[in-house]
Amino acid sequence: MGGFGEFLKNTSLTFRIVSGLVLGILSGLFFGEKVAGLQIIADIWIGLMQMTVLPYVIVSLIAGLGQLDARLARLLAVKGGLLMLLFWGIALVVITAMPMAFPDLVSASFFSAHSREVATSFNPVDLYIPSNPFRSMANTVIPAVVIFSVAVGVALIGMPNKSTLIESLNTFLGALGRVTRFVVDLTPIGVFAIVAVAAGTMTWAEITRLEAYFVVYIVASLYLALWVIPVLISMFTPFRYRDIFRYSKEALITAFIAQNVFIILPMLIETSRRLYEDYGLSSKDTDSLSEVIVPVTFNFPNTGKLLSLLFVPFAAWLAGSAMELSAYPQFLFLGLGSYFAKAQVALPFLMDTQRIPQDLFQLYLPTGIINGKFDTMVSAMNLLAFSVIGTAALTGNLNVSVRKVIRFLVTSVVLLALLVGGTRAFLAATIDTGYNKDKIILAMSLV
Repeated sequence: MGGFGEFLKNTSLTFRIVSGLVLGILSGLFFGEKVAGLQIIADIWIGLMQMTVLPYVIVSLIAGLGQLDARLARLLAVKGGLLMLLFWGIALVVITAMPMAFPDLVSASFFSAHSREVATSFNPVDLYIPSNPFRSMANTVIPAVVIFSVAVGVALIGMPNKSTLIESLNTFLGALGRVTRFVVDLTPIGVFAIVAVAAGTMTWAEITRLEAYFVVYIVASLYLALWVIPVLISMFTPFRYRDIFRYSKEALITAFIAQNVFIILPMLIETSRRLYEDYGLSSKDTDSLSEVIVPVTFNFPNTGKLLSLLFVPFAAWLAGSAMELSAYPQFLFLGLGSYFAKAQVALPFLMDTQRIPQDLFQLYLPTGIINGKFDTMVSAMNLLAFSVIGTAALTGNLNVSVRKVIRFLVTSVVLLALLVGGTRAFLAATIDTGYNKDKIILAMSLV
């Protein structure tokens, strides 16, 4: 037993998670619905994953904004804010377009114990105005919690003697990080329970339809990481497309393999510095700005993080009631505010507003084993773009050409349309979207 424990200790977390995934699939297929009792383990693990999210959002935003000086805060608020809006807009366009790649699915409505619950009504005042911050925290109203945290962080910027408080908040963040790492170490157990229940209670046709989510997600990730974001960097700065990849490839590969953006923040800062240095644009300002921009923007939603919003239209499609195009403005508006927190908290909230059975949320966590590597790569490229373009804007190295912008927009729209059409054709040819539940019912007989 000791030898087995020593073996597990010496293996990577990725290996243990994949092992839990495989064992969960085999257990579900072999034991069938008998594994439904593992649902309580899955629920406990999901709850533990959500435990530190809101405290981390509050403290990280207050500390990250509070440590800025007034001059830099104003510059970042204007130029960095515009840059962030640009990337958010691009991400939301992709999230709106890619669900069109899901083929037409003939299905009955998904029944769930949550189906009869009244969906959360859309009230912008309640969602975004923290009249009672503690009530917003208790009810996981993430947009209101974010507004409260940003207000406190901005108020700290001009206050004297704030260093002690900032240091204490950073110490608390370190403690939250240790708790999170402990829960992450339990991921193989949680993945095993979730996958076993899914494999034991879902039909094979429903499982194979997860392919649609994987394919759409990966296509969207590669479109952003290999085309949109690096081309934006080369379009607004003096740096060439091939040099951007040449300097950033180590950070992108590390992010993809480790599935962790935080650990590559120093690599992204160094990449930004090297670009400016090799192009002869390096200065004290370019070096210091990259050290500030990357950590601050890390706390805000980026294109990689926002990509997991695709799970909501996928869940609606899988449940047999695809989201109407008219539902997207409200969904994206709420999603943007909610994604200051982790997807584990934001997605159940968003699914509730769209009246999607929350039973389907449990499919999100196992899919993150694969999709998470791709959105981490997109997040890394997005943070590098914030650093490089933001530094260029603040040091006078920004290049804006109307001709290049128009050419980029036209090319990107055409490429996105081709990707959506090609993905839809591929999924329609490889996934069984026909209705067969009537045959299952007709084949039933009394015991």
